[in-house]
Amino acid sequence: MKILAVLVLIFGLLLPTLAEDIPVPGGTLIIPDGSQITGTFVCCLPPAHGVDFSFADGTGKTWGEANDGDTGFMNFTVPLTSLTINWVGDEEYSFEASGSTGFSCTPTVCPPSGTFTFTGTDITSLSWTNFTGASGVESMTYTLVSTPEPSTLLLLTVSLLLGLSKWAQMSLRKLSRH
Repeated sequence: MKILAVLVLIFGLLLPTLAEDIPVPGGTLIIPDGSQITGTFVCCLPPAHGVDFSFADGTGKTWGEANDGDTGFMNFTVPLTSLTINWVGDEEYSFEASGSTGFSCTPTVCPPSGTFTFTGTDITSLSWTNFTGASGVESMTYTLVSTPEPSTLLLLTVSLLLGLSKWAQMSLRKLSRH
């Protein structure tokens, strides 16, 4: 009966779903709401169950050994200038945003669960570790680094080329008169 329950759980995790708390044998994994589960895995000793997930601007992975702690990370496809997370942790955890910020949110800086904002010019990833229980990012909001739209760059380039071609025509007319 236990084997059937585990097979049903694993099959259920393989289906793309929107979730926030994912039950796994012996515990719960936490991923940001609005994320889609893209795969499951078992790793490490003792065995830790994990999920791969994706969201609008990146991908992530989280795994845990039930009550012995969870670990995870997220990579963003475009750098961020601001990242606000709502997380769950306990007394022994750390969250770290990497990129130009290099800022860590540890128990001496942040409460065990709550909201924190990382700011910088190019936040590219977020990682976390918890040593004694479930942890993870429940939800997040962020601001992408702004880049010019391709159409804006094209408009500027075309304008410049048209201006250069008119200048070249005028120069050729002056040369032909002499």
